[in-house]
Amino acid sequence: MLLFVIFVRGRVRGPELLFVIWFFFLLAQFPLVILHEAGHLIAARIAGVPAYAVVVGGKPWLLDRPFLGIRWRIGRYPSGGVTYHAPCEGRHALAKDVWVTAAGPVANLLIAVVAFAVAETIPAEFDHSLTKLALLVTGFASAIQFIGNLWPREVNSIAGRVPNDGARIRNLLRGQIEEPRLARGARHYFRAWFAFEDRKFETAVRESAKARARFTEPHFVNALTVLGAAAMSESDDARGAVEQLRPLLPGVDEDPGLRSTFLDNLGWAYLLLDEPELLESGILLVAEACAIAPWEESYAISLACLFAASATAENDRVNDARELLSTLRLQKLTRQNAAYAALAQGLCAAAEGDAVVARRHYNDAKSRGATVAPLRLLERRLASI
Repeated sequence: MLLFVIFVRGRVRGPELLFVIWFFFLLAQFPLVILHEAGHLIAARIAGVPAYAVVVGGKPWLLDRPFLGIRWRIGRYPSGGVTYHAPCEGRHALAKDVWVTAAGPVANLLIAVVAFAVAETIPAEFDHSLTKLALLVTGFASAIQFIGNLWPREVNSIAGRVPNDGARIRNLLRGQIEEPRLARGARHYFRAWFAFEDRKFETAVRESAKARARFTEPHFVNALTVLGAAAMSESDDARGAVEQLRPLLPGVDEDPGLRSTFLDNLGWAYLLLDEPELLESGILLVAEACAIAPWEESYAISLACLFAASATAENDRVNDARELLSTLRLQKLTRQNAAYAALAQGLCAAAEGDAVVARRHYNDAKSRGATVAPLRLLERRLASI
């Protein structure tokens, strides 16, 4: 409304000017990050280096699909971006790597130059022209991104702390070239991660194994093992998941995040095997995961499923499961978490002998995308009623 009033009046003044500058600055950030990553992508194409994913922002994803052979992920919440590409190899590998890395900041610099140049062609003063003001602020914001990306430092990404463009260029010019083996491992890792989230579990198992073969650092090997095991469980190979995970149990104490994910996945595999002793072990494992990360809704759902699956007339585990589920905001759950929350509710109803309610929750879980193995668990309970 304020922008409309300013547009009608034809002038920005006083505090309104500060507000409009702030508004245009925030509005420019997200498109500028996308154009920055497009710079990397175009440079990679020119250099003949295959790029396979562009990720901008964070979950939930507004756009998450392949386009022109690239996996595009644009998140709702503004933050940085990453372009994932194959390692630069062969002749002039160093020059190619510097070229691809520098292309993002160069794109920001070009945008700033063009924005300032176009703004200069508008004869009105910036406080009499929203268009000129928007161009000036966009140019200023892009110049800030240019400087910020070239200033050598580490930044957060979905792969953890990584060097930014400036730090990578500095390292490359110093001869600190990334091993192609590690770059190929990273490529397989992200292929596995994307395949898992796309529910292409067999591909995720295969790609995580390829990535694991290229890393020697224990943290990465363990993380990839957990990812591969999770894909195995979802593809109806819970026993294979247990065989991968169980040997790692003593060695995942240092990183609480990795340990909680590991415990939850091993407990879930025990649930799918559906043997009384394993259900008891699974409860202990996932309860520890919940204690490490009590905010993780998926862990609470896993524990509720284990409680309900092991419920008998002699214990109070149906109530324990329902109490856990009552702490969740069921209407706000992701589709996958909602599917398994419905599964837990179905297991509770089956433990109480209510086949009608259990069947309704079964259908709900199935419609939301629950996979074959956990649905089979509830089918067995329904058959015994």
